[in-house]
Amino acid sequence: MSGDLQRVELDEGVLDEPVSPRTAETERRRRRWARGLVAGAAVVVGGLVVAQSVIDARERAVFEKLQAVPGVLSPIGDELAVAFEVASPWWLDFPGDRSTLLTVVWSDDGPRLRSTDAATGTLRWDVPLAPDAPRGDGRGAQVHCGSGVAGDRAVVACLDTDGRYEWDEADDLVVLPATYARVVVHAQDDGARLVAWDLEEPVDGIAVHEDQVFVLARDGEDVRLSAHDVATGEENWERTFLGAAREPSDGDPGNAWLSQGGGAVVVSGLRGDDRVVTYSGQVLPARTVSWGEADGPALFLSHGGASVEVLLDGVLGEEIEREPVPTSVDDGSLGRLVFTTSQGLSAWHPVTGERLWSWGAENSADVGPAAFDGALVLRGDVYAWGMSRVVAFDGEDGRELWSRAASPDDRMIRSVETDGRRLYVLSEDSVSSSSETAVEALTFAGRSEGQIRMPSGVIWTSRLGDQLWTRRDEGSDVLVVLR
Repeated sequence: MSGDLQRVELDEGVLDEPVSPRTAETERRRRRWARGLVAGAAVVVGGLVVAQSVIDARERAVFEKLQAVPGVLSPIGDELAVAFEVASPWWLDFPGDRSTLLTVVWSDDGPRLRSTDAATGTLRWDVPLAPDAPRGDGRGAQVHCGSGVAGDRAVVACLDTDGRYEWDEADDLVVLPATYARVVVHAQDDGARLVAWDLEEPVDGIAVHEDQVFVLARDGEDVRLSAHDVATGEENWERTFLGAAREPSDGDPGNAWLSQGGGAVVVSGLRGDDRVVTYSGQVLPARTVSWGEADGPALFLSHGGASVEVLLDGVLGEEIEREPVPTSVDDGSLGRLVFTTSQGLSAWHPVTGERLWSWGAENSADVGPAAFDGALVLRGDVYAWGMSRVVAFDGEDGRELWSRAASPDDRMIRSVETDGRRLYVLSEDSVSSSSETAVEALTFAGRSEGQIRMPSGVIWTSRLGDQLWTRRDEGSDVLVVLR
């Protein structure tokens, strides 16, 4: 029956019979391959997880390091809300690690020195600052304070005086000379008054750097700057500028004032140029201060013409091209460098005056700003902005990385801030009189992550310390902290 189909019946026992050695080896190989495939996949997945965790850990470490850089904001989400309010201060400072807000506010019993938790708004202590000063609304009062150290204790030193300015019924300025002046020193931790020491001459103001208090006083037509030990009042050095005092006139009290930066104290409001004196007492050639971050490492000094000199930690560098560009955040990733703008952006070595790189608006793929108003240095890159655009550069060679216009396009950029995770472009309407601030989030690659939702009715938003601060309306007497 060769042409017929044959029927074969299988016994159950056939399935239980041993397979051939070749068949068994093939099956073992197949199973080993399957197990290897699964194990390999697990290794790959595990490797990816480990690699991602390493990347995440590195990013967290970088972020935590950036959080300690002056000017970097506390972390911001996609919405800002009112965290707390403080009375509008006559003076404020965020000393040390920026966890404390020190303010001087005016009350019915005169000026008061306050310490507030900068994270929660909780009042830590509140002490009278000048118990012998005249009462009133504080108009024309002299309020000068500064944070420093006395030994191993953080302190705040303030000027206590009854010298002030008033306006008579005809709204003319009247100078009321002081009958006393003293420096009072309070502890930052509990507000305790540690020491007070008297000043002999009419005082225009004081400034503080670490363990020194700088006192600016007038002696007839001369102006005297002296440095004192904050804890004892002992004079370390004094410098006199002959014939530098101005007379009061037309609503101008003629007073001089102090500022700090670049490792020096600057005396302004004199006849002629500013006077710059290093913290050790060295008097530098008379210059006009072009720009300097308050108590920052660099100060730009001008003596006319098209150049400026950079004072860096008390050392005067070579001349460079003006105009200076303020650097509000610098993490040190590019070493020491400063920026100027003239139809573009240039980076300079602040001491040697060497131009490191230069970028012109004509080199941009987009229409870049002709002049820049500020810059950030982060992780080896530079983020600079003008009125209408933000441009990112490779910090090593000035190569443009990206450029982005303000959004919406009818807005004017006020500043660019960062919390170490992304950039925040603060802008205002350039057409209307509205002063409400819009905040757009950008990645460091220039990609928009949308507008940050803001509480209604707040105006003039800007950075103070590591927070964004604002006001509720034009006539408000409080500052609002956003978080």
